[in-house]
Amino acid sequence: MIRGPVLPQLRERLWTLVANHLDSIESGLTLVMKDLDCSDGQLGPIEGVARDASGAPVLVLLAAEGEAQLAAKVLAEREFLDRVGDSLITAIPEGNFCVGAP
Repeated sequence: MIRGPVLPQLRERLWTLVANHLDSIESGLTLVMKDLDCSDGQLGPIEGVARDASGAPVLVLLAAEGEAQLAAKVLAEREFLDRVGDSLITAIPEGNFCVGAP
């Protein structure tokens, strides 16, 4: 029997570990929400939206080795933040994001 790829399971387990320890990755980083689609359904959702210590929104994306769409996802995230960054203040009020925070 040949076993298929296990990336979805690996990603879910990795996200569970990362989501609970964002502050150890960057001081003051806190998770605000999980699963946000930044690419109009073309590339799938990112793992989460966090808030950094200065009040800026941070889009969290896990990367698995050999992930073919990684560059496209990162570019889509960047374009998403450029387009709607300050709108996240009202769209996700629980994030307490600051206006103009990079």
